[in-house]
Amino acid sequence: MKLLFITWNVAGLPHLVNFSGTGTNKAKPITNILRKYLETPDTLVVINLQELFDEKLINQLEYKLHNYNVYCPPEKAKSFFGISSGLMTITNHPFDFKEFKKYANSHGEDSFANKGFTVTKIKGYLIYNTHTQNENVMIGVKKYGKNALKSQIKQFGESFNNEKNPTIAGGDFNINESEFKKIINVEKIMCPDCPTINKNTPDFFCSNFAIKNPKITTEDYPELSDHKMVILECNI
Repeated sequence: MKLLFITWNVAGLPHLVNFSGTGTNKAKPITNILRKYLETPDTLVVINLQELFDEKLINQLEYKLHNYNVYCPPEKAKSFFGISSGLMTITNHPFDFKEFKKYANSHGEDSFANKGFTVTKIKGYLIYNTHTQNENVMIGVKKYGKNALKSQIKQFGESFNNEKNPTIAGGDFNINESEFKKIINVEKIMCPDCPTINKNTPDFFCSNFAIKNPKITTEDYPELSDHKMVILECNI
């Protein structure tokens, strides 16, 4: 079976602090881009989006992509100005199940979000989506932000490495591949050659099984997000 797996931080911050376009302006171009991939014939297509915190953007994407299967956990952080996880998974095949798991620790402005990871099952494969803590906090202490990031990745790894089914994750880990490996061990990490934001590459894939000859590419839509989209193509 052919797999086309995309992970993309779409910079959909709440509208009061979003400088990359409103939810209304971004929904249509994002939808048009995603449909191009979702309509790939004879292929399991999975798209993980992160940083979806603008309610209008979430609602419009769910409406415009209603012909596909969309999971966007609605639970919000139990804090002042609490917002959701910002995670969305879209696929051209039905979900066997879907769930959200909350991270135990967060710090700074990331505490306003319901930080965690989603697990969905599609065609016998488990799909993880996450957007972990940013250690470069604006409200808080960098040391505590870094500790929260490590804690979240450890929690992610404990769940991911205990899965018995073939499992693939794609997300914004807010850490590069080499630092990620120092915290948890996974079977395979698939990372693009080029940075996905600034000089860093926090957006990548990992799996608990070997994937032969994965093809990793990126697409850049700077008018929509400061992150590049990362695309994995392979046979599974």
